Amino acid sequence: MSRLGTLLLLVCVQAPSQIPRPSERRAGQFPTAVFTSVFWAADPSYYSITVDSSGAATYRSVPDSVLHTGVPYMIAFKASERTTKAIFGLLNESGFLGKTLAHSTSSPENEPVHTLSFRQYGSSKLITYSSTKDSAVRQLTSIFERIAGTLELGHDLATAHNSGAPDRISANLDNLDRRLKLHLLTESQALAALLRSVAADKTLEPRLRRQARDLQEKVTGLP
Repeated sequence: MSRLGTLLLLVCVQAPSQIPRPSERRAGQFPTAVFTSVFWAADPSYYSITVDSSGAATYRSVPDSVLHTGVPYMIAFKASERTTKAIFGLLNESGFLGKTLAHSTSSPENEPVHTLSFRQYGSSKLITYSSTKDSAVRQLTSIFERIAGTLELGHDLATAHNSGAPDRISANLDNLDRRLKLHLLTESQALAALLRSVAADKTLEPRLRRQARDLQEKVTGLP
């Protein structure tokens, strides 16, 4: 099977059975937004973020390695009040459910293809796009892309930790620390449990454990 066919199979077949998204666990209980992105040249090639208005969120991605292992990456987390308000504020204030959105769609072979869906009180809407001039949708796309970027840094750290690779762990912790200082991370509190796990690993060098603990305290203390 081709790379495209394999990835589509994983996205379409595995996702419903493997991932207990907030919108599925508590269907209809809260307004829910779902964002997905597909771009064959990227790693991950596919990711989705589901957030409901209570802040319950799930991130799922399909990296290139999924073609060999069959194991996607998933993390459930509590989105910050600031991000939750931003997402649902933009969706509601822009009248997303009721307006026609000008947009264009390309091929995921050439550029990212996104979907954005919003369900609230029995009404729902989904758009598929590569680009749009709509300000609210562009802001929402930016928010979701920043969340994905942050959580993929955690994915890299988790992979290094699971592999028992101290050099890679050190490089990933340094990268997280640098981006945190530059305010380039969004929803970094979602990484707290992972950092706590690294800090508690007695097989690692003390300096790595201290660095992980310091980062965990920083992301936990962010507003």
